[in-house]
Amino acid sequence: MVVAKLVRPALSALVNSFTSKSVKILLSISGLVYSAGWIVGFLSCKLFLPPEGPIVPIHNSGVIQILVHNLRAGAPILAGVATFGFTTFFFLIMNGIVAGFAAASAQKVMGWEQVCLRILPHGLFEIPATVAWGAAGFSSVWWVLTRMFDIGVEEKFWHHVLVLIAAGGILLAIAAVIEGAITYRFALNS
Repeated sequence: MVVAKLVRPALSALVNSFTSKSVKILLSISGLVYSAGWIVGFLSCKLFLPPEGPIVPIHNSGVIQILVHNLRAGAPILAGVATFGFTTFFFLIMNGIVAGFAAASAQKVMGWEQVCLRILPHGLFEIPATVAWGAAGFSSVWWVLTRMFDIGVEEKFWHHVLVLIAAGGILLAIAAVIEGAITYRFALNS
């Protein structure tokens, strides 16, 4: 009962934020930029690396180290709020390229089954977190454009952006736990 009282407002804010028109547009833009990078990375690996691909090491950095790494990778994406989306665009593309390249190179060495076991569990949380933070990174340029062209923006726009940032942080923490604890065990047992 107490948990429901605490969780209900948070879930309500999350649903309201993700159903906002501006947030939907920002998430779409962020997702498209990340996907474009992923496709470039995937295809460049397939086209330019030998069939055996690179060696994919198995190591466990620990949950905290993985979380810190993910936060450091996400910080320049969030910095787009201050740079009007420039760092967000660049780092979303680069993050997508790295992820696409990693998936393609791992597939060459291990096959799709192992790629799914080693990347998919934490990727299901890490990629949406990256896209959510990308949407937040594009928020300042979106806000300026809506003001310039008198399109209008939701009353709680910045509240929605803060919810995106918080949701991305929570998803990154979940991804770090999965990558550090579960994915590592899949890799060792395969």
